[in-house]
Amino acid sequence: MKPVTTDDLLVVRLLAEVQDLSYAVRQLIELTPTRHRTWLPPREFARIVGCSTRTLGNWRSHGRFRDCSVRQHGTGWQFHADLALQDAQASQKEVG
Repeated sequence: MKPVTTDDLLVVRLLAEVQDLSYAVRQLIELTPTRHRTWLPPREFARIVGCSTRTLGNWRSHGRFRDCSVRQHGTGWQFHADLALQDAQASQKEVG
């Protein structure tokens, strides 16, 4: 069996760092808002705002979003990427 050298340990460490960075890049890509779409589904909008879809639903049912910020789409709701974000940020400030 070949003895483990410093170079071998360095390669293993570098590979682990590359895997960590690759994971971080994939997360950033996933969380980057898609600005080419104006209306977003609740799950995507909640990820951008940093809250749950249930919180969005509560805010919507309590009138924290302006009429121009949300719209009914099929059996669910969609959130305007810019206008609803302003409303959500105002709601987050109110909550704390």
